[in-house]
Amino acid sequence: MKKILFITAFQPSLNMQAGNKTTYEELIKLRKNYEVDLIVVQRKSLFVQESIFKKLNRVDFIKLSFYDYPIILVISLIKLIPIRYLTRFTLKLIFLLKNKDLTKYEFIHLDYTQVFWLTLILPKKAVIKLFCSDILTQFASRHNIFNKLLLGRFFHYEKLFFSRANEIIVLCKKDFNIVECFFGIEEKKISITPPAISNFVYDFKRDTSLVEEKTLLFWGSM
Repeated sequence: MKKILFITAFQPSLNMQAGNKTTYEELIKLRKNYEVDLIVVQRKSLFVQESIFKKLNRVDFIKLSFYDYPIILVISLIKLIPIRYLTRFTLKLIFLLKNKDLTKYEFIHLDYTQVFWLTLILPKKAVIKLFCSDILTQFASRHNIFNKLLLGRFFHYEKLFFSRANEIIVLCKKDFNIVECFFGIEEKKISITPPAISNFVYDFKRDTSLVEEKTLLFWGSM
Protein backbone atom coordinates (compact mmCIF):
# COMPACT_ATOMS: atom_id res chain seq x y z
CA MET A 1 0.00 0.00 0.00
CA LYS A 2 1.33 3.46 -0.91
CA LYS A 3 2.25 5.97 1.79
CA ILE A 4 1.11 9.54 2.31
CA LEU A 5 2.12 12.25 4.76
CA PHE A 6 -0.79 14.02 6.48
CA ILE A 7 0.13 17.27 8.26
CA THR A 8 -2.64 19.00 10.18
CA ALA A 9 -3.19 22.02 12.42
CA PHE A 10 -5.98 20.21 14.28
CA GLN A 11 -5.83 16.88 16.06
CA PRO A 12 -8.21 14.39 14.40
CA SER A 13 -11.05 13.74 16.83
CA LEU A 14 -14.81 13.28 16.88
CA ASN A 15 -14.98 14.65 20.43
CA MET A 16 -13.61 18.16 19.87
CA GLN A 17 -14.47 21.10 17.65
CA ALA A 18 -15.61 21.19 14.01
CA GLY A 19 -12.05 21.45 12.67
CA ASN A 20 -10.98 18.35 14.59
CA LYS A 21 -14.00 16.40 13.32
CA THR A 22 -13.41 17.40 9.69
CA THR A 23 -9.76 16.34 9.99
CA TYR A 24 -10.85 13.00 11.45
CA GLU A 25 -13.25 12.38 8.55
CA GLU A 26 -10.55 13.23 5.97
CA LEU A 27 -8.08 10.93 7.70
CA ILE A 28 -10.54 8.02 7.81
CA LYS A 29 -11.18 8.31 4.07
CA LEU A 30 -7.49 8.44 3.16
CA ARG A 31 -6.57 5.56 5.46
CA LYS A 32 -8.72 3.20 3.37
CA ASN A 33 -6.32 3.49 0.44
CA TYR A 34 -2.99 4.55 1.96
CA GLU A 35 -0.59 3.98 4.81
CA VAL A 36 -0.64 7.28 6.65
CA ASP A 37 2.12 9.09 8.51
CA LEU A 38 0.43 11.77 10.61
CA ILE A 39 1.96 14.98 11.98
CA VAL A 40 -0.17 17.12 14.30
CA VAL A 41 1.00 20.65 15.14
CA GLN A 42 -0.85 22.49 17.88
CA ARG A 43 -0.75 23.70 21.48
CA LYS A 44 0.43 21.23 24.12
CA SER A 45 -2.75 21.33 26.20
CA LEU A 46 -4.94 20.06 23.35
CA PHE A 47 -3.38 16.63 22.70
CA VAL A 48 -5.61 13.65 23.41
CA GLN A 49 -4.90 10.04 22.47
CA GLU A 50 -7.39 8.66 19.91
CA SER A 51 -7.97 5.03 18.93
CA ILE A 52 -7.43 5.85 15.25
CA PHE A 53 -3.75 6.64 15.95
CA LYS A 54 -3.06 2.93 16.46
CA LYS A 55 -4.21 2.27 12.89
CA LEU A 56 -1.74 4.71 11.34
CA ASN A 57 1.79 3.96 10.21
CA ARG A 58 3.35 6.71 12.35
CA VAL A 59 2.10 9.62 14.49
CA ASP A 60 4.18 12.66 15.49
CA PHE A 61 2.87 15.35 17.83
CA ILE A 62 4.64 18.69 17.63
CA LYS A 63 3.87 20.98 20.53
CA LEU A 64 4.07 24.71 20.00
CA SER A 65 6.00 26.39 22.78
CA PHE A 66 6.28 29.93 24.11
CA TYR A 67 9.56 30.32 22.16
CA ASP A 68 7.86 29.70 18.81
CA TYR A 69 5.77 32.87 18.99
CA PRO A 70 8.60 35.47 18.87
CA ILE A 71 9.95 33.66 15.77
CA ILE A 72 6.49 33.74 14.19
CA LEU A 73 6.23 37.48 14.86
CA VAL A 74 9.67 38.23 13.40
CA ILE A 75 8.98 36.23 10.21
CA SER A 76 5.61 37.92 9.84
CA LEU A 77 7.19 41.38 10.09
CA ILE A 78 10.18 40.66 7.82
CA LYS A 79 8.27 38.81 5.09
CA LEU A 80 4.99 40.71 5.55
CA ILE A 81 3.15 37.40 5.89
CA PRO A 82 -0.19 37.81 7.72
CA ILE A 83 0.28 36.12 11.07
CA ARG A 84 -2.84 33.99 10.61
CA TYR A 85 -0.85 31.91 8.09
CA LEU A 86 1.92 31.28 10.62
CA THR A 87 0.11 30.19 13.78
CA ARG A 88 1.54 26.67 13.36
CA PHE A 89 5.04 27.74 12.32
CA THR A 90 7.74 26.00 14.34
CA LEU A 91 11.33 25.06 13.63
CA LYS A 92 10.62 21.66 15.18
CA LEU A 93 8.39 20.80 12.23
CA ILE A 94 11.01 21.97 9.71
CA PHE A 95 13.70 19.81 11.38
CA LEU A 96 11.36 16.81 11.46
CA LEU A 97 10.65 17.12 7.73
CA LYS A 98 14.33 17.56 6.88
CA ASN A 99 15.02 14.21 8.55
CA LYS A 100 12.28 12.43 6.56
CA ASP A 101 12.59 10.89 3.13
CA LEU A 102 9.75 12.83 1.51
CA THR A 103 10.22 11.07 -1.83
CA LYS A 104 8.57 7.91 -0.45
CA TYR A 105 5.17 9.60 -0.14
CA GLU A 106 2.58 9.44 -2.91
CA PHE A 107 1.52 12.92 -1.84
CA ILE A 108 1.66 15.30 1.12
CA HIS A 109 -1.71 16.39 2.50
CA LEU A 110 -1.67 19.81 4.21
CA ASP A 111 -4.76 20.15 6.36
CA TYR A 112 -5.94 23.72 7.06
CA THR A 113 -4.50 27.11 6.18
CA GLN A 114 -2.27 27.24 9.26
CA VAL A 115 0.16 24.74 7.67
CA PHE A 116 0.02 26.01 4.06
CA TRP A 117 3.30 27.89 4.64
CA LEU A 118 4.94 24.49 4.17
CA THR A 119 4.31 24.79 0.41
CA LEU A 120 7.13 27.37 0.44
CA ILE A 121 9.74 24.93 1.78
CA LEU A 122 8.66 21.48 0.58
CA PRO A 123 10.63 20.01 -2.37
CA LYS A 124 9.38 21.22 -5.76
CA LYS A 125 8.90 17.62 -6.88
CA ALA A 126 6.58 16.85 -3.96
CA VAL A 127 2.91 16.27 -4.81
CA ILE A 128 0.95 18.57 -2.49
CA LYS A 129 -2.75 18.51 -1.68
CA LEU A 130 -4.31 21.34 0.31
CA PHE A 131 -7.46 20.96 2.38
CA CYS A 132 -8.88 24.50 2.51
CA SER A 133 -11.76 25.11 4.91
CA ASP A 134 -11.42 28.91 4.83
CA ILE A 135 -10.18 31.36 2.23
CA LEU A 136 -8.44 33.96 4.35
CA THR A 137 -8.39 36.66 1.68
CA GLN A 138 -12.18 36.55 1.78
CA PHE A 139 -12.07 36.59 5.59
CA ALA A 140 -9.76 39.63 5.63
CA SER A 141 -11.92 41.57 3.17
CA ARG A 142 -14.90 41.63 5.53
CA HIS A 143 -13.27 41.96 8.95
CA ASN A 144 -11.51 44.68 10.92
CA ILE A 145 -9.55 47.53 9.37
CA PHE A 146 -6.18 45.94 10.28
CA ASN A 147 -6.96 42.86 8.19
CA LYS A 148 -8.23 45.04 5.34
CA LEU A 149 -4.93 46.93 5.32
CA LEU A 150 -3.18 43.57 4.84
CA LEU A 151 -5.61 42.40 2.16
CA GLY A 152 -2.98 42.54 -0.61
CA ARG A 153 -0.62 40.36 1.44
CA PHE A 154 -3.38 37.85 2.19
CA PHE A 155 -4.07 37.60 -1.54
CA HIS A 156 -0.38 37.37 -2.49
CA TYR A 157 0.41 34.50 -0.15
CA GLU A 158 -2.84 32.62 -0.61
CA LYS A 159 -2.35 32.69 -4.39
CA LEU A 160 1.24 31.51 -3.88
CA PHE A 161 0.12 28.59 -1.70
CA PHE A 162 -2.58 27.58 -4.18
CA SER A 163 -0.27 27.84 -7.18
CA ARG A 164 2.24 25.45 -5.58
CA ALA A 165 -0.40 22.79 -4.87
CA ASN A 166 -1.30 19.90 -7.18
CA GLU A 167 -4.81 19.70 -5.77
CA ILE A 168 -6.96 22.02 -3.64
CA ILE A 169 -9.88 20.56 -1.71
CA VAL A 170 -12.65 22.96 -0.68
CA LEU A 171 -15.91 22.46 1.19
CA CYS A 172 -18.43 24.06 -1.16
CA LYS A 173 -19.10 25.35 -4.67
CA LYS A 174 -18.78 28.96 -3.51
CA ASP A 175 -15.15 28.39 -2.43
CA PHE A 176 -14.52 26.41 -5.63
CA ASN A 177 -15.57 29.46 -7.67
CA ILE A 178 -13.40 31.82 -5.59
CA VAL A 179 -10.28 29.66 -5.95
CA GLU A 180 -10.86 29.25 -9.68
CA CYS A 181 -11.93 32.76 -10.66
CA PHE A 182 -10.34 35.04 -8.05
CA PHE A 183 -6.98 33.25 -7.79
CA GLY A 184 -6.87 31.93 -11.37
CA ILE A 185 -6.38 28.28 -10.42
CA GLU A 186 -7.23 25.67 -13.06
CA GLU A 187 -10.60 24.01 -12.52
CA LYS A 188 -9.07 20.51 -12.80
CA LYS A 189 -6.90 21.19 -9.72
CA ILE A 190 -9.89 21.95 -7.46
CA SER A 191 -12.27 19.44 -5.89
CA ILE A 192 -15.22 19.75 -3.50
CA THR A 193 -15.57 17.58 -0.38
CA PRO A 194 -18.60 18.72 1.66
CA PRO A 195 -18.36 18.11 5.42
CA ALA A 196 -20.36 15.23 6.86
CA ILE A 197 -23.74 16.18 8.32
CA SER A 198 -24.75 14.97 11.77
CA ASN A 199 -27.61 12.47 12.03
CA PHE A 200 -29.30 15.07 14.19
CA VAL A 201 -30.15 16.99 11.02
CA TYR A 202 -31.80 13.99 9.38
CA ASP A 203 -33.67 13.00 12.52
CA PHE A 204 -34.86 16.52 13.24
CA LYS A 205 -38.64 16.77 13.43
CA ARG A 206 -40.74 19.91 13.78
CA ASP A 207 -44.18 20.07 15.28
CA THR A 208 -46.08 21.29 12.23
CA SER A 209 -48.85 22.68 14.41
CA LEU A 210 -46.37 25.23 15.81
CA VAL A 211 -44.88 26.29 12.48
CA GLU A 212 -46.02 29.69 11.28
CA GLU A 213 -46.58 30.31 7.60
CA LYS A 214 -43.50 31.39 5.58
CA THR A 215 -40.97 30.59 8.31
CA LEU A 216 -37.43 29.52 7.49
CA LEU A 217 -35.29 26.99 9.36
CA PHE A 218 -31.58 27.77 9.10
CA TRP A 219 -29.05 25.12 10.18
CA GLY A 220 -25.40 26.17 10.20
CA SER A 221 -23.22 29.04 11.35
CA MET A 222 -23.02 32.66 10.30
